[in-house]
Amino acid sequence: MIFNISPYIGVEEIEFDMQRQKVRNKFNGDYREFKKTKFSINTTDAFQFCHVYYDNANLCEAIEFFEPAIVAFDNFQITGKSYRVVKEYFENIDEKLDFNDAGFTSYKYGVGVFAPYALDEPDGLIEAIIIFRNGYYDVNV
Repeated sequence: MIFNISPYIGVEEIEFDMQRQKVRNKFNGDYREFKKTKFSINTTDAFQFCHVYYDNANLCEAIEFFEPAIVAFDNFQITGKSYRVVKEYFENIDEKLDFNDAGFTSYKYGVGVFAPYALDEPDGLIEAIIIFRNGYYDVNV
């Protein structure tokens, strides 16, 4: 399944602020509910290809994709590419990327890329892509 990112809106049929049960129904209800960290206030839904995060009202606030999902942004396929290639793509469209030792976040487009060995192995594949609604990191940092 290919997921095309719409910045600050969502992907395909999943939109931010969608109710938890609607998200589960769209993804055929095959999920496992868990707390992402010991500090998590609400639970996360784990599907075969993503984790869906919810706010306290059980509205979708972020989606983290990993294999076997295929994720694309503006006709650029992010998954299956090296960290270096994805980083260069985003550097060309967002001059204010927020880098850390395991990837970067584009607040301009509501996208984050996780590559745990980004600094040591920039030609390694990225492991996850998170997309988020406006304000997600304002309250979760």
